[in-house]
Amino acid sequence: MSENKLVLLCAGLWLLVKVVLKYTVPLDQNVMVGVLMNLFFILLIAVLSIRKHVITTPKSESHLLDDIRSTARPVLKYAVLAALLIGVYNYVIAAEETAQHEQAFREQLHEQYSNVESYKEFQLANPAFMDVSAEEAEASAVESFEKFNHPFAQITVSLMALVLAGLLYAGVTAVIWRKLLG
Repeated sequence: MSENKLVLLCAGLWLLVKVVLKYTVPLDQNVMVGVLMNLFFILLIAVLSIRKHVITTPKSESHLLDDIRSTARPVLKYAVLAALLIGVYNYVIAAEETAQHEQAFREQLHEQYSNVESYKEFQLANPAFMDVSAEEAEASAVESFEKFNHPFAQITVSLMALVLAGLLYAGVTAVIWRKLLG
């Protein structure tokens, strides 16, 4: 199977499982399953890629850097596609659930900052907030939440995390394959 087909298959399976989970489990569990599936698919792609590379490349022509490069290429393709699919899922397919989650978080922030005793304790624990009113602190927290929860920010953070995990998995997989099985 070509690396592009493998990447598309894994990404399609991820999206299919996420859509099925949308109707069967709560959002927070769905997010955790999505993260674990991405890590699993990155590892699967890395293992299958290094296996194909080792089988098709003569041992005398293969170096560790070549192994890592050939393993990382499809993993990075998957990372880009998966990050885009995370954005599509969160802001197109499950837009209503995402909006409900955002509203619940805003309400939680409001409750947290509107409780006078709780906010006084927060100020004592965080001296930088001694001169900040509860309303200003709440507005700042909501603003930070909205910046991070923007689709572009979500896709960017997802891409960075998936690329980092992918490069780490690619390197470790290539080294393990070369040391133990090569």
